[in-house]
Amino acid sequence: MLPWWLSFLLAGVIYLILSNISLEPVQTAQGAAPDIPNLVIGTMLIMLFGLLKYVIPIGFVIGGLSSLFKQVGRKKLYGYARHGEDRSVLEAISWREFEVLVGEAFRQQGYSVKETADGPDGGVDLVITKEGETYLVQCKQWKATKVGVAKIRELYGVVASQGAAGGIFAASGDYTQEAKAFASKNRIRLIDGNELYAMIKNAQEARPAPTIAVLDDVRCPLCNGAMLERMARRGANAGNKFWGCSDYPKCLGTRDF
Repeated sequence: MLPWWLSFLLAGVIYLILSNISLEPVQTAQGAAPDIPNLVIGTMLIMLFGLLKYVIPIGFVIGGLSSLFKQVGRKKLYGYARHGEDRSVLEAISWREFEVLVGEAFRQQGYSVKETADGPDGGVDLVITKEGETYLVQCKQWKATKVGVAKIRELYGVVASQGAAGGIFAASGDYTQEAKAFASKNRIRLIDGNELYAMIKNAQEARPAPTIAVLDDVRCPLCNGAMLERMARRGANAGNKFWGCSDYPKCLGTRDF
């Protein structure tokens, strides 16, 4: 689950720490008779650390290699989808690859993506975060049936129980009218196959740089930095615009829009 470079870094740090511990001699008080039980325990611990200094780093290296291979696989899958002629490419892959592809599409838009392990019929498949807001994502690669309102209600229930900013349902096909009506009223964004394919195809265009306000009278009240136009997603002011500090989340300064 860690980035591959962090796994390799931790492997090196842990090896150095445990190497120093395993080289420490067992100490006894000067002139005192050796405490045999403590001497045996100390020697065994040093031997244990001598073994762990290889076992734990090797585990991190294996995890790092796995993370690196997964990253390469995601990039390859994403490239394959981008070069597809139409959204049918979304139906030519497995359900697991479909979830990976959706996650990579959001990564390309600047989201931090965490994959869950619920399986093909689980509830939430991805947890994505951006600018301090967390969204729960469910993926369905249904090739013939439209996604009905029952699945959207299930996602809404999880979003409400976990206090997420909203939910996103990504499907390879389309949705029923009832599902669309329910989602529009309950903080659920529906992404059909055409929109998902467009997200993948136009990845760079879908990531415009935020426009930073440069007006002299729109400065952060806490750090005096530039401010961005934002929209409240929760609370009594949900849906209303406000000015938020461009250095968020380090700075929490806001102004009325």
